Amino acid sequence: MSERIDPTLVNTDPATGRRSFALYSNTQGRFMRGSGTVSADGQRLRFVRDEALQAGHSYTLYVTYNTYLYDLAGNRINGTSRGFTTSGGGCDGTRGEGGVGRGWTGRRADQCQIECAVQ
Repeated sequence: MSERIDPTLVNTDPATGRRSFALYSNTQGRFMRGSGTVSADGQRLRFVRDEALQAGHSYTLYVTYNTYLYDLAGNRINGTSRGFTTSGGGCDGTRGEGGVGRGWTGRRADQCQIECAVQ
């Protein structure tokens, strides 16, 4: 993707019914509270948590959950998801190749940075 993500379309609020970026706790059966931000280069999304991730829990990060994201040229960004499980010593599954997951970092569940490159 060469165009920047349209930051006005990044929505994580479940009340709107138009969630373009979402983190779901498979273990708890609910969406996590937080907000989405776009990197300075416009190529990466970051989910900023309002609550801690729990060790030993399974999560799925969705891009274009129930509404689409577009770049600034008006091209639709394909939806994707990435699952991962946290542990007491680190974030398992956080070193994906491309798409959701690339660039994820963290040492403990409460320190995981949830970020993805959108392609």
